[in-house]
Amino acid sequence: MHQSLAKLKGFANSEADPSPDQIEAGLDLRRTELDEDGRFLMACVGNEPASVIAWYEGQDRILFHLATRVPFRNRGIAKYLLCHMLNETYESGRRSIMLYADASDTPQGLYRRLGFVDEVYWKLHFSYAVKINPANRRKNRVSLA
Repeated sequence: MHQSLAKLKGFANSEADPSPDQIEAGLDLRRTELDEDGRFLMACVGNEPASVIAWYEGQDRILFHLATRVPFRNRGIAKYLLCHMLNETYESGRRSIMLYADASDTPQGLYRRLGFVDEVYWKLHFSYAVKINPANRRKNRVSLA
């Protein structure tokens, strides 16, 4: 539960308590992630959850969460968690660590200082071709190809 609270408050940029529904949804998501080879580390200051990092295991590690609660920011906690995960990744012989981050997101500078680079970026756009059957034209019916 603490991991879910740290993540919810960290990403919300707020110390406001999430609603019970938000907490339950967060816990359900964490259970699903952990069942699918998801792992996480959480840092506490005293008894307070301060920061959390989460990733998926495989030949590569895929970082999918790094969040620090507002009152614990700018103390190096997220950097410590990320460095711990990096060292463990190299020691375990994994090929790489991949992460997906918003270019305007705060951790960009941290990622770059630790050696992450923009390697591949693409955006795919899928659209369906619409065929109009002449027999159905008057009925405004279309079929997807």
